Amino acid sequence: MIRFERFLTLIKRQFYIYVGGLFLLLSIRLFFLFRLFSIAEIKLNVVDILHALAVGFRFDTMVLMYGMALPVLLSILSLIVGTAKSKDMVMRFNRVYAIVMLMLFVIVGIVDVYYYNYFQSHINVLAFGLFDDDTAAVLKSVWTDYPIMSVIAAWIIVFFLIRLFVNYVFSDKVKPVVINKVWQGAVCSLLALAMFFLECVVR
Repeated sequence: MIRFERFLTLIKRQFYIYVGGLFLLLSIRLFFLFRLFSIAEIKLNVVDILHALAVGFRFDTMVLMYGMALPVLLSILSLIVGTAKSKDMVMRFNRVYAIVMLMLFVIVGIVDVYYYNYFQSHINVLAFGLFDDDTAAVLKSVWTDYPIMSVIAAWIIVFFLIRLFVNYVFSDKVKPVVINKVWQGAVCSLLALAMFFLECVVR
């Protein structure tokens, strides 16, 4: 029964990371929206924007599900092993992994916003061809045409906020899951895994 409690606690923490990731990706989308469009343009296209945000929510969920696949698989391994040591190792890894994953989302999101602002297209394979022309010229153009220092400052602030959030999720302040019977733990574990894998497949 204890191993199910440990596993479900790990999954509970991953759910919090998922919710935090959705909020982060929504914030990036809103930054993208207000960065590229005026208030007047937004008011004229409210219905289309809401539809786009709904589609974006589904896409963000898919990205987060794939992003959290490794932590979930390690949590399953911890369930199989069933020791407190394995749970602690998985939790430490998941904490670092969550910080890295969310920060990568921020980096890609910020780069995509300014890439779209300049090229009117989202990041694609052609973006990597820019460095084949003249790397020095490209870097100089980026430095002069974009608010690099402001972006770096914002990135540092976001990093500390993400670290604070993730550390809270993996701290003792998040209460562990408690179950009364083994079958309850087994059923809850199967439901949690079924929902996760169905989400990945359906998306």
